Amino acid sequence: MKGKGGKGEAIQPKPKARKKKQIVKIVKHQDNEIKIKNKGGRPKMEFDLKTVEKLGQLHCTESELGAFFNCSTETISRRMVNEESFEVAYKKGWDMGNVSLRRKQFELAIAGNITMLIWLGKQFLGQKDKMEQTNKNIGLTHLSDDELKKELEELEQA
Repeated sequence: MKGKGGKGEAIQPKPKARKKKQIVKIVKHQDNEIKIKNKGGRPKMEFDLKTVEKLGQLHCTESELGAFFNCSTETISRRMVNEESFEVAYKKGWDMGNVSLRRKQFELAIAGNITMLIWLGKQFLGQKDKMEQTNKNIGLTHLSDDELKKELEELEQA
């Protein structure tokens, strides 16, 4: 048994864990020096807000944004919540995407696409498909149960 403290061997002490060097940033403010310790960890990912806006215009999901920027969906979700500029860029893009879709729908309708004309009429003008119902009111409220069954049988045969 080598190195395990067998016969005639001294037990070797474990090497001490190395202390991480703390990076200290010195900021001069007027005549005073302020030392700020680095928090460590991975540097914060930077996002181009114009690209975020363009992806929002395409109605990309948070998962798709993460795939595009090569980061996790959780990173995108945190930015939506914690950074107003990120959320504003995304929502502006989303709204501009809605405008583009609406413009195209109106262009199709004006060009004579009947389906689009009907759909837009229902959405914006409150138009509905006409559904006719025929109710024969033959005054059955005064009949007994047996008389109602007889009337029902006659209607089914007709």
